[in-house]
Amino acid sequence: MEPAITVCIPTFNCAGFVRTAVNSVLGQTLPAAEVLIGDNASTDETWDVIAQIKDARVHCFRNERNLGIAGNFNRLVAQASGAYIKILCADDWLEPDCLRRQAQLLHAHPELAAVAGRRTIVNQAGELISGPGQKVGVLQVFDKPALIASALLRGNVLGEPSALLLRRDALLRAGAFDPGRPMLVDLEMWVRLAAFGKIALTGDIVCHVRRHPQSMTNTFRRQGKVQEDVARLTGEWLRETKASGFIRAIALGKVTGSYLRHALFGMASGQWDWPVQALGRACRSGSGVAGLAAYWLLFRSGLLQLAVDADGALRPAFGRMPPGTLGPGTRTGAPRSAKRWRVRGRISRKGGDSSSL
Repeated sequence: MEPAITVCIPTFNCAGFVRTAVNSVLGQTLPAAEVLIGDNASTDETWDVIAQIKDARVHCFRNERNLGIAGNFNRLVAQASGAYIKILCADDWLEPDCLRRQAQLLHAHPELAAVAGRRTIVNQAGELISGPGQKVGVLQVFDKPALIASALLRGNVLGEPSALLLRRDALLRAGAFDPGRPMLVDLEMWVRLAAFGKIALTGDIVCHVRRHPQSMTNTFRRQGKVQEDVARLTGEWLRETKASGFIRAIALGKVTGSYLRHALFGMASGQWDWPVQALGRACRSGSGVAGLAAYWLLFRSGLLQLAVDADGALRPAFGRMPPGTLGPGTRTGAPRSAKRWRVRGRISRKGGDSSSL
């Protein structure tokens, strides 16, 4: 018998989306033992919508004041009783067999701290914007050094919280979500979590992530917070891995690219103050511009990739690698037993039917 699952749904001003999120949980082929909804002091009708949900598994609370993303996550996790925890953002929804597929992997492989899956990106109406093609099987297994290497080159390859199922005891050992990481609160946690067990990334589409004007991603972009988080976290990882000068230049080049990208985003949104500051940060660093050029020429092209040596050191490795790998020599490549990890499921791009609530 597989351990119980708690699905935590943090929400803030998601009156138009939260019922779809809850429905996608209540309709799972492997039912969750409990569904916890934490309303982070919403100012719209979110709490009224939540109060109408009648299911014995659903438990709700409302924060008297907004605790921030990390604070609401932490309060939900503290109340979760399941051995496995899914944090489903209230504007996202799950595939019907998401919990079953991810729980099977965690149950069969106790060395894993979490399982991540692929997701599609949809707009406010739930219409597809982008997403991977349908794939089946385990693509990659990350330990902490390998996840840092991947994050330095490709960002958050594991995805948003909705895409992961977490082992509760490993999550508690990793500590609380950091309120000082407004934009990268998830990725920073995934790296910490990988110190207490490996994280598998499968090719199965398990959820759908909604992008809309009020989403936290767009809110933080408008506030200019994204690139600051990227720069700070990159610096911490480079110090932790004792990266060589060459790898530091590449990673800082990626940070320069983040400043440029978000400066353009801000200007396109009609803002000027923080985009101009971001553009200045990007242009002030000559080494960052050179590193960005080297990244595009050597790493983005696939000529080089980062590999992890047995002692955890990062090094460049030659050769074009297929997506989802870190390069030759990494000690955390896809396992030989990947075939027996495979789980198949139907892919649906439709949201839940809120009429069942």
